[in-house]
Amino acid sequence: MTITKKILFIILGLLMFTIVSVYLFADSNIEEDIVLNIDDIAPSTSSLLSNRYTQEENYDVATNPYVKLDGYTYLGKNDVSNIELYVDETDLSFRIVQLDNGYVWGSSFDYDYFDPDNPLYDLGDVGSNLTWQNKFNSPVIINYYLGTNLREETLFSPGTVFDYELLNDGRIGYKSTISFSVAKVELVLYVYIDDDGLHYEVPFDQIIEKGNNPLASMALFPFFAATKRLRTPGYIMIPDGIGALIRVDDVKGKEVYNKRFFSSDIGFNQTSSEQYLYANVYGMVHGVNQNGFLAIIEKGAGNALLTHVPSQNQSDMNWTYVTYEFRSSYTQFLNQSETSSIRLIQSNMSRYDIKQTYQFLTGDEANYVGMANKYQSYLVEAYQLERLNVLNDISLHLDVLAAESEKALIGRKTFSMTTTNELQGIIEDLRQKGIEDLDITYHGYGKGGYSYTAPNYTKFESKVGSKADFMELNENLPNDVDLYYTVSYPYVSAGNTK
Repeated sequence: MTITKKILFIILGLLMFTIVSVYLFADSNIEEDIVLNIDDIAPSTSSLLSNRYTQEENYDVATNPYVKLDGYTYLGKNDVSNIELYVDETDLSFRIVQLDNGYVWGSSFDYDYFDPDNPLYDLGDVGSNLTWQNKFNSPVIINYYLGTNLREETLFSPGTVFDYELLNDGRIGYKSTISFSVAKVELVLYVYIDDDGLHYEVPFDQIIEKGNNPLASMALFPFFAATKRLRTPGYIMIPDGIGALIRVDDVKGKEVYNKRFFSSDIGFNQTSSEQYLYANVYGMVHGVNQNGFLAIIEKGAGNALLTHVPSQNQSDMNWTYVTYEFRSSYTQFLNQSETSSIRLIQSNMSRYDIKQTYQFLTGDEANYVGMANKYQSYLVEAYQLERLNVLNDISLHLDVLAAESEKALIGRKTFSMTTTNELQGIIEDLRQKGIEDLDITYHGYGKGGYSYTAPNYTKFESKVGSKADFMELNENLPNDVDLYYTVSYPYVSAGNTK
């Protein structure tokens, strides 16, 4: 290697060393970057578009051209729930008409849209075969065990028979005894409307197993209120966590949502770390502030699962339904080391009745707030609860940032966000607007601000106010204002040992 090249390598090495040294000098504590809380990082675009965040509402006028009244017989109306019931006795499907605006809800839909010349056809439609068409129209879909394997049967299985009978007990509706030919299971289905809305019922004592194929589960009218792709704007409300919305879209590859209400049966070792649905409800909106309903699982929720299937996943439809489980399969270990096991089926059915209720919403109530109000009213009436009028006593909680810091050439630079005088001004402004009951948490009041500062309860950040200013703030607080000074240990610098 020539002398010139050696000199160049030495100069390059010195230059790299100098750059690294300057960086270390400017950022004397590299480790402090490690303690950044992930919550401070701006969420990704995909996260912002997820159900974790509220999305902009689509206020397009909702129509559902796949649900019609042609061929349906009028059974009657209820002036309290403000709905009408129509039925097609040839397949037990029905229609509900909201009298407020004439919107039609259906337990089934018109799927004759496969011809590209059909106005109901959309480019990219998946279509459906005969098996799926039978599922679309079936009022009940059951699952039964063949050995330890699950099998499915609909109303249209060869040999399955059913009857149709109007109710004569004052309720507007019908009942049907359905005998499934393969599973050898018989049940009685009730559909009716009253002051509370629409109801389905299947009494347990009217479920009969006539063969050797144990009943596993059933779903009632699983395609009620189903919509095709993007034809009908809206969303599904699910009681997941504090509540979540699944908005109707047309994105391929989306997974099926499936969760239990309340919990699994720990008697069959069905434990899971997954959070369950906390309330026996779900809801749907067809057009925000236009049409909607709240579905309440009044009986059977402890053995039920909620499922939502998005469009472009097996079919063109967005559909949401409840499955009621009567038997489960479980693993039986044959030795203490659990190296040998067999799969068994629950011997006896879980004993419970099924009752599912739909309360319909229109206008300004046809949204998730209206659903919450409906459910609250249902709980008050069903369990004779006393409403507590506490709206005037609810305090307003404020998180106020006093001071923060940012990177500087050497160390960090502290700057004020809300001084003691500014906080007093905020309190006074709110009180003048009638907001008097306040709970305030004051963050970052200590020397150095909120982040990367060791907790110190006696040294105040001078850019926020002097010790006398803080004492004045405390002395001038009204009786109905509570002020809490706080520090955040997770934001302390990793290199700060105080």
